[in-house]
Amino acid sequence: MGRPRFCLSLVGRDAEVRQLRAALAAARGGAGRAVAVVGPAGSGKSRLVRDVLAEDARGARVLTGRCVDREERASLRPLVEVLLAVTRAGPWPADAGLAPFVPVLEHLLAQPTVSALGSPGENAAVLVGEGLLRLLRGLAEHPAGPAGRPAPDDPPAPAGYTVLVVEDVQWADTETLTVLDYLSDHLADQPVLVVLTQRSEVTGPGAGLLDAMRQRRALDVLELGELGPAEVHAIAADCLGGQPPPPGCDRLLARAQGLPFLIEEILVAAYEDGLLRETADGWALTDADASVLPAGYTRAVERRLAALGPSVSTLVRAAALFGQLSDWPLVVAAAGADQDAGLRALRAAANAGLIVFRHDPPGVAFRHDLVRESVLATCPPGEATRLARAALAALQAARPRPAGRWLETAVALSLRAGEQAGAARMTVQLGRDALADGGTASAREAGLRAIAWTDDSDVRVEAAGLLFDVAQRVGDVGLAETAAAGLAGAEVEAGIRGGGRTAVLAHLGVAAAAVAATDWRAATSRLAAAALLLAPAALDMPDDAATDDAALDQPAVVRSAHEASRYHALRAELAAARGDEDGARRHAAEAVRLADAGGSPVAVCQALRMLGRLTRRSDLDGSVAAFTEALRIARAHGLVDDELRCLSELGIVDMLRRGDVDGLLAARERAAALGALATAALVDLQIAGAAALCFDPATALEAGRRCLDVARHYPLPSVVPMALVQVATAHVVAGRARDGEAALREAFGLAPDEPDVAASGWGHARLLGALLRDDRAAALDAADRAVAASRLAGRTIPGLFWAPWALLHLAPGRAREGGRVASRRRADEARVAAVVGAADASGIPANLALRRLPQAVLAAARGDVGTADELVAEADDAMRALGRFEGWYQLCRWLTAEAALAGGWGDPASWLRGALGFFEDGGHTPVAAACRGLLSQAGAAVPRGGRRLAALPSALRAAGVTSREAEVLRLVAGGLSNRQVAAVLVLSPRTVEKHVERLLAKTGAASRTGLVAWANTHHVVG
Repeated sequence: MGRPRFCLSLVGRDAEVRQLRAALAAARGGAGRAVAVVGPAGSGKSRLVRDVLAEDARGARVLTGRCVDREERASLRPLVEVLLAVTRAGPWPADAGLAPFVPVLEHLLAQPTVSALGSPGENAAVLVGEGLLRLLRGLAEHPAGPAGRPAPDDPPAPAGYTVLVVEDVQWADTETLTVLDYLSDHLADQPVLVVLTQRSEVTGPGAGLLDAMRQRRALDVLELGELGPAEVHAIAADCLGGQPPPPGCDRLLARAQGLPFLIEEILVAAYEDGLLRETADGWALTDADASVLPAGYTRAVERRLAALGPSVSTLVRAAALFGQLSDWPLVVAAAGADQDAGLRALRAAANAGLIVFRHDPPGVAFRHDLVRESVLATCPPGEATRLARAALAALQAARPRPAGRWLETAVALSLRAGEQAGAARMTVQLGRDALADGGTASAREAGLRAIAWTDDSDVRVEAAGLLFDVAQRVGDVGLAETAAAGLAGAEVEAGIRGGGRTAVLAHLGVAAAAVAATDWRAATSRLAAAALLLAPAALDMPDDAATDDAALDQPAVVRSAHEASRYHALRAELAAARGDEDGARRHAAEAVRLADAGGSPVAVCQALRMLGRLTRRSDLDGSVAAFTEALRIARAHGLVDDELRCLSELGIVDMLRRGDVDGLLAARERAAALGALATAALVDLQIAGAAALCFDPATALEAGRRCLDVARHYPLPSVVPMALVQVATAHVVAGRARDGEAALREAFGLAPDEPDVAASGWGHARLLGALLRDDRAAALDAADRAVAASRLAGRTIPGLFWAPWALLHLAPGRAREGGRVASRRRADEARVAAVVGAADASGIPANLALRRLPQAVLAAARGDVGTADELVAEADDAMRALGRFEGWYQLCRWLTAEAALAGGWGDPASWLRGALGFFEDGGHTPVAAACRGLLSQAGAAVPRGGRRLAALPSALRAAGVTSREAEVLRLVAGGLSNRQVAAVLVLSPRTVEKHVERLLAKTGAASRTGLVAWANTHHVVG
């Protein structure tokens, strides 16, 4: 048979095979599990997994990714490999649960070295884990053969499942380990099996992860130990073509230490050395006492290399330096050979079993990691250094700006070549790439490693800058302190009294992280230190004057506009946190002024956003100008995080100005495309709030649930309570009071002392609920609590509860409560006048319009009926132009009509008829009944409840079309444009547009033309 073959069957692993088959069966039944196959190198871990899956994983989609042994490890590399395999096979599964996470997965494919979501640390990997879990579940709905391809001769299994194999987790990066940890906790009810392989002799985070998972029973571990003598004999017999090993072979095979791979390699090595020969009578050993591996397997590899000759050995060693898989032209160039001769040499190495040629991806790879490790171990140090330098030169010539795995390879080569500074600089670049994609953990590791590798001051400054940016993103003051210490220059050690630019950078870097972490004490201390270094008279200050506040009072010298702009932008944040709006405005303006002198673009964007937020409370146009300029700068400098923040701020302005969420939707789309799910969640929070206040519960619930889905996984603890408030408000509008109250109780439980949560919860969810069920006592209590929360915050919290609060206090029945009618009335009017008199300060059009109504009631109470009528007309015109917040508008008109009826002014019957139609359409029966009661009191004709709905054709009622939507449909079917429909029904074009959108959804029509056809088919026209 010639040379011994590799064993064709699994030997001695029957128990492990049964366990793995049981896990496969459980996953097939929807009870997923994580299984780790652990053993030393060469124990057959991959072989066990591969053979069992090939035989038993019918109906499964099998996906495999491998971790690699590199000094600098790419974030989520094995999972990117899996995603590439999925996308090669077809589109993403059509799974609604997967849809929100598709942008994350696609971002991984666009930036394959790291993952993520513009989010802090471990949380980005957790979100990737949830997206991956949903992908694996979606793939289970498409049964396939064992290799992920349909089996042509076998029908698919009745229920598909997915198997994810991750090889060599001992070399996994931090984010991959976090994803695997997350998956192991969420597989119990999923048709997914996760199989991990790990070398038991390698210690590190991967081993620690498996131990932790095993302890909490989230993982089954199959340990592959050494095979016994009988099993070793069986493997040897299989390798020898079914013939028994010759006498004396047991001693030779004992050196394999029961590892199947080494058994195979020892037999091949013995054959090549002439110690094992095939004769007519079977196999024989020529020297039973010969030492095939006197120093273990490495010696066998060394002899094999020597047998191939110097040129082949050099090529194999060069290939080993490039990693487990490398481009053969690079290997040839590093070895100094021409391509034809080099290719022949590599083929010789392949024939010798050292390497294999791969086609997907193309390159040369070592048959086993043990082979590569042995090759490197047998390479003389001098030759290893020389080859590493040659390999680095070849790589840089082929790829002048290496990226991804080639940059990782360049780092490893630089280290072997003794070029520490170069390795450190490239590692910083890897960290920058990781940070740009949200891999903060990988970026952190890269920065710390770069500082440890070199004393080059320039590189250490670069590494410290990377760590400062990571610290600022995640709010880690400790990491920023470590970065500052890493600069380790005399300038920093000299303290706040001395030092130059490096010391200033250190202090500002820590201050930025402290601001992000809202650690105002640390921010104050570091900014004071920076101030003293920038102050012209710092060296002349007496010791007792060198306090933080005194230092902060010193005028800063513009040594560098870049540093000074950062300083002032951070001072603006500190001033705002202290409640010093004038100081915040002054420092932000100074940071912006320094832009033309070379100020930091990040600082200028930060300062402009601060100015925009300060201005937004009173001047929406001014805030738009600030945010727009910040957006221009962010885009000009490629500042993705700042761009998203600016888009979000502009979207908030649009929402406050007219309830328009188009800007927020654009910001969310941009964030999702970049995989920044944290930012997308914050934008969804705003969308949910706007939709809930616009009585659009479906949109509000969709956005609110998206936000909660991400915020709970991140976690974003400050976001969850406000998202629950928006969800609660949407439930109230939809008539699901019990669901709304449950969400609100959870929100209050999570943030019992947060004024914004209290104001929105009481002023929107509970106030709306009370008004819609016509519970005046509960409504007044809710409104009072919302106003109290706003006052507790020390500022006016934006909300639509201010006008209802005022009208409830001015209600006719309120004045008759108790015995002090006149005094209570005067007190209520004074309180209301103080609030609504400051309406213009809010700058928010909806509040400006709605507050005209309590102002009208106050004017009528003073006997100025003409002014009251004018104010109501102004409110009507403003709300009609706004086209949003109609529900709040009709509630306030209802309350205003009540006051007008009692005072004998205005046109309350007309107001009540409009409110009645809106509330009947929305199914809000109690408040609709209250409107009918007031109409009856006014002596006006009162339509019977439900008459409008009952008059609808059956097809419209079956589709859930409201009477107002039916009016719009009839006019659209008659050929009128949205603007013409708006004029006929006295609505805004935007409101008509929303009605048409809902009609398209309810009827299933794909276009306006299809809607007209549907109306004609169901006899709506005429």
